[in-house]
Amino acid sequence: MSSSNLVRRTLNTATFLTLIITVAACSQQASSTPAFDVQKAAANTSAFQKELLADGALTREEYERAVLAERDCIQRAGAKPGPLVTNGDNSLSFEVEITAPDEIQGQAISKKAEACYGEYASEVYPVWAFQNLPTEDDKRELKPDLLQCLEDAGVAVNNSETVDDVIDAVSTYSQSEASRQNAEFDECMKRYKRFFDVSPRN
Repeated sequence: MSSSNLVRRTLNTATFLTLIITVAACSQQASSTPAFDVQKAAANTSAFQKELLADGALTREEYERAVLAERDCIQRAGAKPGPLVTNGDNSLSFEVEITAPDEIQGQAISKKAEACYGEYASEVYPVWAFQNLPTEDDKRELKPDLLQCLEDAGVAVNNSETVDDVIDAVSTYSQSEASRQNAEFDECMKRYKRFFDVSPRN
């Protein structure tokens, strides 16, 4: 029996280290890129998500409803969703495991499970991320604890005086061989994910 794992769903639907590597470029483009348009997101999505986004904003209850709907859909598709995890940026995530007798059946389950994201979460997640973006004051408040966490994990952040300095240090380290075996670094990234969040685009 073979098994395969779906990519873990996050607000950015990408692995976290990839987000860190690209976040500096995203911040540089922020001034020239149009701001996230919630109304546009609501207009180009499924009926389920249109209902949640009808008033142009999301409550926590509405966001959780979308997460649970996607998770239930994935389970109906034949995959096994794990428990919900609360992330450091006020979002929820879960891992998905697929076990099948052969690769063809595994891919079929994977395709059905991935379709759940488009039906229940593809626009809700970015809107929730947009609503929960950290302010500069938030980042300054998080920075001392983040730096201590990174130092304890063996990441060189001694000269990280600004937010951009921290991003550069983390981006450089995340591309190193050492980062791949550093569970403490991974934990820092999960705990302080909000520090690195940037506005979604549409």
